[in-house]
Amino acid sequence: MIKNMKKVSLVAMRSDLDRLAKDLIWLSCVEVEKCEAPEGDAIIRSMDCGERITELNTEAATLSEALKILSPMRRDKKGFIKTRKEMSKKEFDGRAVSAATEGAGKAVALKAEAERLKGEKNKLTAYLSSVSVWKDYDLPLGFEGTKSAVVITGTLPVSADIGRLSGIASEELSAVQIEIVAEGKSTRYISAVCHNSVEKQLTALLSEAGFIKSNFPSQTGTAREEMAKTEAEIRSVENREEEIKDALSALALLCPDMEHAYDRVKTELAEENVKQKLIGTGHTVIMTGWVPDDRVDKLTKTLSKYECFCDIADPEEGDESPVELKNNGFASPFEFVIGMYSYPKYGSFDPTFWVALFFALIFGMMFADLGYGLLLVLIGALGTKLMKPKGGTAKMMKLFVICGISCMICGVLFGGYFGDLPAKLAQSFAGSHKLDNLAIVCNPLDEPITFLLISLGIGAAHLICGMIINMVMCFKRGDWQSAVFDVGSWLMMFAGAGVYFGFKSKVGLIILGVGLLMMITMRGRAKKNIFARLFSGIAGLYDIINYASDLLSYSRIFALALAGAVIASVVNTFATLVNNPVVTVILVIVVGTFGHLMNLALSALGAFVHTCRLQYVEFFGKFYEDGGRHFEPASPDLTYTDVYVEQNN
Repeated sequence: MIKNMKKVSLVAMRSDLDRLAKDLIWLSCVEVEKCEAPEGDAIIRSMDCGERITELNTEAATLSEALKILSPMRRDKKGFIKTRKEMSKKEFDGRAVSAATEGAGKAVALKAEAERLKGEKNKLTAYLSSVSVWKDYDLPLGFEGTKSAVVITGTLPVSADIGRLSGIASEELSAVQIEIVAEGKSTRYISAVCHNSVEKQLTALLSEAGFIKSNFPSQTGTAREEMAKTEAEIRSVENREEEIKDALSALALLCPDMEHAYDRVKTELAEENVKQKLIGTGHTVIMTGWVPDDRVDKLTKTLSKYECFCDIADPEEGDESPVELKNNGFASPFEFVIGMYSYPKYGSFDPTFWVALFFALIFGMMFADLGYGLLLVLIGALGTKLMKPKGGTAKMMKLFVICGISCMICGVLFGGYFGDLPAKLAQSFAGSHKLDNLAIVCNPLDEPITFLLISLGIGAAHLICGMIINMVMCFKRGDWQSAVFDVGSWLMMFAGAGVYFGFKSKVGLIILGVGLLMMITMRGRAKKNIFARLFSGIAGLYDIINYASDLLSYSRIFALALAGAVIASVVNTFATLVNNPVVTVILVIVVGTFGHLMNLALSALGAFVHTCRLQYVEFFGKFYEDGGRHFEPASPDLTYTDVYVEQNN
């Protein structure tokens, strides 16, 4: 059902604003609306919390970044299953967070320094590599010569003929000496000395051979001096990196405190966002919002502590009331499915129970396997037990359990036990065919037409349920004519056809005829012209194509069940292919486990998507009024902790 909402209007003292915002957050039952101050009013103004919100966002970002940095180093690693720490509100508010916030700032700064040092070390390493090849060169690397002589250093490709170059230089340029200092796989490192009068000619000669001049600064010492200095700098950087690593490791001890501080900061940020939505004067604040009808007493009890005026009233025409759904334990997990589409319009019909009923049934039919269903139940149950999830994740886990139970029931009815694994094992180990068909109703692989008809029958029930809901909604709106003539006529035609073809009774034809007559004569009842009315009624019969199309969409139940059963059967065939008991056991464990887990993942995804489609398109298309805005009360923003409020708070 859709909860009734009450509109809250509140005027409170400005001095109580901080306490009031905190109480509203921890009540978690009031959605605060953004109030706009009147234009040109110098007395009533919007609350300005922008500076504090910016500070809190910066703190939260720093804490989040620090936790990412330090989590790999913490000694209390949580592993794959992450649990939330439970504490009382008194403890949550009382624990100091300054040390954790300061530590987070240090961690982020140290990480930034470590990244800078990493870049510096890479540069030093590259420089060391570039000078180490000159270690046998005695002159300083930055030495370029004297007043009359020039020293040129650089590289030549190994393909260059040094002897020929030296010969040409000696003959044409006279006083020239070319020396090979070092040689790599594709490069020679050379030094050339010449008179400064022939520098340009020598440079041109070498350039033609692919020479690239070195570019060491003039103050650069010898290669060995540069290597020693650079190695010392690298060691200094590495020592600092070790110091940073030790410091970060020590700061990792503060991770639990940082998690608590993060939740404190995010919760305070939620309080500031509540204040930001209010308007007020120098002495008062004004708030408007929404509260569910069943939590009004909880709100008024809290507000009784303050000197304030509070008006709680029913929504007025034109108000956009938020929507909160309330369902039993079976249906509530499927509110998650409703939310993925769109919440129902406030005041309309909440279809969650019927969605839950048909979703579980259709999902189970698409799987129809006891083994896979059991795995889904275990995933949902263990996930809920170990992870203690909240919100949508918790509902998804419960949905797994419910759908898994449906899969198990359908698996028994239609003979799915990890596909046909019992039959394959019986044939492989005992040569027996007694377990070939364990289905109570029918086996999709052996009796596909029967299973298809069952699927279409479920589809017909689903569609008719949607039509009946539409009829009830029309009656509630006072539009009995639409309920009887627009929806009821189709229901009578479908009922008549079912009676006639199912029981071979002429009564079915009478019911069918009455429904047909209602459709033809009353569908166009708004038209005054008798011929226009009849034409509109006859044209309305075209909708039978749409109903037939909707019904055929449910053949996807048969298609997905058949696909999953075939894949499971193929996996079982491969696992029992070798006629050797020992090898068969190994293959069943290895191939069977991998194959069935893959089939489980693919089938679960396909079943979820296609079941949702049947709800959203075929079922909702018959009655659903979407466009509802989900109720989002102001509440603590907790990521790492679960806080319980003591009774005296």
